[in-house]
Amino acid sequence: MGDSSGSVSIDVEKLSFGGKEHLVKTRFGEVSVTVFGDKEKPALITYPDVALNYVSCFQGLFSCPEAASLLLHSFCIYHISPPGHETGAGPISSDIPVPSVDDLANQIAIVLDFFRLGSVMCLGVTAGAYILTLFAIKYRERVIGLILVSPLCKAPSWTEWLYNKVISNLIYFYGMCGLIKERLLQRYFSKEVRGIAQIPESDTVQGCRNLLDERQATNVWRFLQSINRRHDITEDLQQLQCRTLVFVGENSPFHVDALHMASKLDRRYSALVEVHACGSLVTEEQPHAMLIPMEYFFMGYGLYRTSQLTGSPCSPLSPYCISPELLSPESMGVKLKPIKTRASQEIGEGKHGVYGHEPSLPIFTILTPIFLTRRAMSSATPIGSCAARLMAAACSPRRVRSRLAPLAAAALPAGLSEGALMLADAVSFARTEVGGGTRDELACFVSSQYQPPLECPSSRFLCDPQPLHPSCR
Repeated sequence: MGDSSGSVSIDVEKLSFGGKEHLVKTRFGEVSVTVFGDKEKPALITYPDVALNYVSCFQGLFSCPEAASLLLHSFCIYHISPPGHETGAGPISSDIPVPSVDDLANQIAIVLDFFRLGSVMCLGVTAGAYILTLFAIKYRERVIGLILVSPLCKAPSWTEWLYNKVISNLIYFYGMCGLIKERLLQRYFSKEVRGIAQIPESDTVQGCRNLLDERQATNVWRFLQSINRRHDITEDLQQLQCRTLVFVGENSPFHVDALHMASKLDRRYSALVEVHACGSLVTEEQPHAMLIPMEYFFMGYGLYRTSQLTGSPCSPLSPYCISPELLSPESMGVKLKPIKTRASQEIGEGKHGVYGHEPSLPIFTILTPIFLTRRAMSSATPIGSCAARLMAAACSPRRVRSRLAPLAAAALPAGLSEGALMLADAVSFARTEVGGGTRDELACFVSSQYQPPLECPSSRFLCDPQPLHPSCR
């Protein structure tokens, strides 16, 4: 276990955007922690990227009604800001040494000790994802799950190191000038939302640009120095004792790094979701793409969303909450095309190829059950109403399937029609013919394309009171 001694914690409470801010003093400066929710609930801690805090890094995600249902109703949120990155922070004294990444990870342990927290769930973005991963490696018994957005695990390459060195020098001599903000926005967002000649930049980018004006250049410089001196933790990833969910935008400058990290994680306890047409900051650019993958992720901890017979609130697994565009052949076919095994060949590859199935498995073999299910879902009958749950039950891991299958079975009418038989064949086909790894990645990818309608009310999470069936364990 890492050493978190040599620091002093002083609680200074302030109100911050509806949460309560605590300033925890350490030998590397004050750490701002903003708390939202009931402290009796399980804890979820967040850590942002360089030059960001929880407002500019996670506001988009937590502003979604479904995310509020998913996260705020299930956890007490502890937003940890890097030293000097909280709103209204002054410059850190030059007498305080620049912390290393290990010091920043130890600061998290100090925060947990201050709030008397045991094991926590972690959510981090890029530099923050690296810090939380390092924390999970050093304090394995204190992390029950990792949600990493565009994460890093390797030491900076010569190109990245030189680029960060130039940016650091510009920040040191010129402060948060226009050039620095443009380079940071390129780090966070894809070019589609940053704007081009005829298309102005999005409101999200404009809001982030305004918030960057509030950052103290000295504090940003210090955090960038720490991240630029990070060490390689690839070999330590196998020591993680928690489940890991990795998100990355396909246009992120850290896309390759995230794929490398995902390939080194234990595939039995990790999943990768690539978000189409998105940069590094998925939490702000496409927060809806994170909702259902996180919902499946939390199912493994006994938290899942149940459908309401009254129709409000309704489950995202209900066809009435699924956008009609997702049921079109173009959506179901074209959007599934990027689903490929990107892991290195030596991982999970045996005589039957990656994931244990034949490498020559044609794409229509995977798409057939999904198209059959889409046809059943197009019906407005009770059979159609349970189609999404049945497909989720077929595509989910066994423990998740054991929770969803009874719900789907209860929705079936006594008389089976052609649609029900078609759906049953599709589910059976998906369970028997599609390899486990491919099946789970299909579920994650379809989930990442989910865009809930604005009028869809939030749902709540309940713990599963029923034991698992022996055949599903």
